[in-house]
Amino acid sequence: MTIRQTSRDAYKSIFDSLGLRQQSVYCALSTAPMSNAELADYLHRPINCICPRVNELVKMGLVKYAGTKIHPGTHRRQIIWKCVDNPDARQLKFI
Repeated sequence: MTIRQTSRDAYKSIFDSLGLRQQSVYCALSTAPMSNAELADYLHRPINCICPRVNELVKMGLVKYAGTKIHPGTHRRQIIWKCVDNPDARQLKFI
């Protein structure tokens, strides 16, 4: 699958409109789907800095629910997040 230049331009404009913490969370999720706790560990940030950024990215349509898993330490269910696959779908959420 090839990505058109217009899609690349749209992605860049959307990414540039994000705050620094939103960008770091988005970049982390682009490497692999993760839970809020995993994101906090990966980014070396407190979880109370991660959860609001994830929620903002979900509302923008850049991140979506990818399932659940059990946290090995707490044995509680946690939501797994991932980046939205289609850059055109992300662009539509901003219009």
